[in-house]
Amino acid sequence: MKNAVYRENGLEYVFLDESYLEELLDFTDDVCSRIEDVKTFARDTREDFMYVFSGNGKILGVFLDDKLVAYRNMGIIPYEESLAVGIKPVEIPREKIVQHDAVLVHEVARGKNIQNITRKILEKSLENEGYNYYMSTVAPSNIYSLRNTINNGFVIVGLENKYADEENVDGLIRFIFYKSKHEKLEYSKEEVFIPIHNYEEIRNILSQGYVGTELEDDRIKFVKLNKKVTK
Repeated sequence: MKNAVYRENGLEYVFLDESYLEELLDFTDDVCSRIEDVKTFARDTREDFMYVFSGNGKILGVFLDDKLVAYRNMGIIPYEESLAVGIKPVEIPREKIVQHDAVLVHEVARGKNIQNITRKILEKSLENEGYNYYMSTVAPSNIYSLRNTINNGFVIVGLENKYADEENVDGLIRFIFYKSKHEKLEYSKEEVFIPIHNYEEIRNILSQGYVGTELEDDRIKFVKLNKKVTK
């Protein structure tokens, strides 16, 4: 039996170390081979995993009958290299940022709330270590993850091309999400609804100090900020 930090629905949640590297790579190859729209997912590489295993974050694996069926990766990134650079609606302190990187779930384990459970376990663990600022990216076409991320306290603060490589020279379009564990945002009464794929208008409204707070059908609700308030 593995040294699980949580168990539910026959699944064991385990913090992984470098000894799981090859298993993670094989698992990633297997699941990614069946993703229909590869642009919705920026896969982790060997280098990404090793960065985290070198003390720069945590990876939580999920096992069913001793077989890896899911994982979530959260990296601890210096501000200058993080998603926080260039964000306009909110002023994010120049501290290390916890970035939600990949979360990947095998078909046999879907429908078991793994995205939410892994997020909560990892965020709580990193919060206990003093990390306050969390960021993430989600593809506009991934409606499930958009709604899930918003429901977990994140707001949309950017829309940019990320994850450029040889196959995607210009990168992949991504919403950028942000939340703080110990600060809250104060909203005005000014709000606007914009279709998810109206990128030009979304970028325009973000530049005016609005953040995305809700997802309703195919539209995002943006609300203008008054100021950031520290609890």
